[in-house]
Amino acid sequence: MTDTLSTESGVTVETFDGVIENAYGRKLDANKFKDGKQVVSSLKYSANYEKLTSYDAIPEKEMPDKDDVLALVNNARKANARQKAMQSALDEAGVIKPTMEDDDELKIASIVKGLLASKKYDEAGARQLAKQMLGIA
Repeated sequence: MTDTLSTESGVTVETFDGVIENAYGRKLDANKFKDGKQVVSSLKYSANYEKLTSYDAIPEKEMPDKDDVLALVNNARKANARQKAMQSALDEAGVIKPTMEDDDELKIASIVKGLLASKKYDEAGARQLAKQMLGIA
């Protein structure tokens, strides 16, 4: 969810939230918790920040210099080349991209995502309902 509150010209306060289900490379509930803290499988969080809506609103101290711009452009180019190389390798190996028509796991994941977004189901319940809806054991 994202809420926006207008402030001064070129700046808005934007609020966002999310759910943490993984931390430190593993499922959240597989981590160690401090004594007295309950083990949980998910954590909700929210935060806000001042979103700049115009170039002129960028504070001088945050203005990127030429090295920052160069790094940004090079990182974008590298990411683009990486994605193309990965797709080429997958195509060369004959890996078929799964589609909703032929992959039950994709169907389940799509339904689960919608059910979780409704905040009425937990992961296990959403998954069970999705399988039930699709007639999958």
